[in-house]
Amino acid sequence: MASFDIIDCTSQSYRFLWDHRSYAIRLSTPVIVAKIAAFIAFVLIGIDENFLRQGLLLLPVYFLEGWVIAQLVLMALQVEHMPKKVPGVNDKQVSHPLLPSAQQMQRNIKASAVIYTLTKLALAFVIGTTMQGHPPDSATNPPEASGSMFIFVVALIAMMIWAFRFFWIYIPMLIGKTPLDYLLRFKAYSSSFYLLGVWMLCFVPMAILMLMMSEIMSIILSILSLQDNETVTHIGLSFIQGTVDYLLALLSSLAIGFGVFSVFNDENKTTPIW
Repeated sequence: MASFDIIDCTSQSYRFLWDHRSYAIRLSTPVIVAKIAAFIAFVLIGIDENFLRQGLLLLPVYFLEGWVIAQLVLMALQVEHMPKKVPGVNDKQVSHPLLPSAQQMQRNIKASAVIYTLTKLALAFVIGTTMQGHPPDSATNPPEASGSMFIFVVALIAMMIWAFRFFWIYIPMLIGKTPLDYLLRFKAYSSSFYLLGVWMLCFVPMAILMLMMSEIMSIILSILSLQDNETVTHIGLSFIQGTVDYLLALLSSLAIGFGVFSVFNDENKTTPIW
């Protein structure tokens, strides 16, 4: 069974971003600017609720985002697992066997970025299809609760938890592992709980950050007497959404990257509180 320490992996991702914040900011700025510009454009042309069109129009942004995230995840793994060079002891710095060589590095990064883009596109398709089937302003009454509905909902949640592992296929490709290698290693149902636990530890702080930024924006708009202007409000939310959405994707990818690496490194750690 694939297992890793979710707290340790998450803390490693936060520590890496803080220690290398200047480089991460320089590399991430074009992605954040592109996402914010895209979200603002969606508001201005009136497709901010059409997730299917957004997914198609965001394809170049997704690829750029996947490429940057792949660069940073691979860099984090190298920083964490590359042996320290000690003169007179190990003058030749030997790479970890799981880390790709210089010749393989760019190929793995491009492959990971492509899979990341396809994953984002598939997610946009699923969300868009669901939202089209059940529009938010629908006046239809919700279905009555019943035993069969309860079983369906439980089965749907169980299936979503199991399928959660598919969202991270782009991570093992950075260390030269195929999707089949990854799915075989994470074939146990319980493996999804480790991935989900790491994502939750990244999601909660980002959700709090998003709420704080939204409150600050509301205060600023009220001072400028623009709180009733829906277009300005949506543009402001686009700034917040673009920034937080990227930060969550980067943090969770780093944490999952540390976890997946430890699994393929046969460390088989578990979270102490479990």
